[in-house]
Amino acid sequence: CWGLELALKAYLLAQGCTDDHNRRAHRHDLVKASFAAQQLGLALDRPMEWLLADVGPFARRHAIPEALARRPDLLARHGALELAEDLVRRVRRSLMGQDAPATPSSALLFYAG
Repeated sequence: CWGLELALKAYLLAQGCTDDHNRRAHRHDLVKASFAAQQLGLALDRPMEWLLADVGPFARRHAIPEALARRPDLLARHGALELAEDLVRRVRRSLMGQDAPATPSSALLFYAG
């Protein structure tokens, strides 16, 4: 879930939002960050919106372990890994202005150019 937050905030930074703005306005709120990113042109599909809505309240409180204890199927139910990889690809394509290669999402998050 922190990877989702980092990807969204990377997009916001690239669109001109400052780190300070992200910290104050979005904090760890995945839904707020995703809405802001969509307003600035990032296309998110309905399954990603559902995932963010489900994990968002827990991510805001750094309580993902609590979310998984309450709903062990939470991430699997949404296909969270695939959605996260898709989000990183979308952000990377947007930032790089090109199609992203098939690279594991963990590598894409730290791609420096």
